[in-house]
Amino acid sequence: MGGIGAKRNLLRISIILQDPPNLRQGLHTSYEIARRAGFPVPVVQGLLSAGQLSSLLLRHFGLKMFDGAELALKFISPLLIGSRLTSHATVVEGRTDDDWLLQLAARDGSKTVKTVGYAKVPK
Repeated sequence: MGGIGAKRNLLRISIILQDPPNLRQGLHTSYEIARRAGFPVPVVQGLLSAGQLSSLLLRHFGLKMFDGAELALKFISPLLIGSRLTSHATVVEGRTDDDWLLQLAARDGSKTVKTVGYAKVPK
């Protein structure tokens, strides 16, 4: 998302979500609120991709993920309920001698990037 259209869409969503009943139900659980915000179905919480990427790293690096690892993520595009989510981690060239540096991405079924980030994991 980018440009004026995206900013207008975010402003519309922000206004819709400021209404107290909408705060209780929300964009993640209410079909009605999602439709009013311009989505056909509710939006999946970003924690789903965060959890999936964290699980991928934990399976590969094990307990090192709990001993000085760093993880930074940015949710860049909404994932809709019913979508497939696939996560990938790629080792970045030029890593330090002490850590693995990885680029992270989560994409939906059409390969649209939904979440990006990096991880630094001790060797």
